[in-house]
Amino acid sequence: MDVIGRRSRYKVFEDLRGSVWAYNYVHSLSGFGITHRGLEKIGENKASFFGKIIQSGSHLKSIQMILNKTADGTGIDSNTLALQMKGHPELRDKLHVVTSWGPLPVYPGVVNSELPEDLKTSITRHLLNMHLDPKWQAQLNQYMVSKFVPVTLDQYKGLFK
Repeated sequence: MDVIGRRSRYKVFEDLRGSVWAYNYVHSLSGFGITHRGLEKIGENKASFFGKIIQSGSHLKSIQMILNKTADGTGIDSNTLALQMKGHPELRDKLHVVTSWGPLPVYPGVVNSELPEDLKTSITRHLLNMHLDPKWQAQLNQYMVSKFVPVTLDQYKGLFK
């Protein structure tokens, strides 16, 4: 997860003390939870460190809030930020990564628990093997994804409180 701020003003995380902080939503690990952990490590919490905290609703809206100066800093999923920078190179002149927290486990894929087991198995098999097909690898590459990998709940232990 990357913590970003406007390039002209914020160089290190501590520069964001007393600032307006945007987060995407309260159940987001990269947009909310990891910020709590990062602040805890320096003996702080969101209320004591930031001057004001605003929920944006999404990582993209958080970035927009930085750009339009509604917020001073935000935590953005690193992959989301990389894709935005790739698609909008002008953002490199406007945003600055002041710190990175992580690494975090890969995104879990979930399916409806009511689906038949054979369908869940088929979906899983296809996702785990799609990178082997050049046509699908090209689709994954567009989003800077190399492949899907299996995950377990153990990889996420201790990340949510």
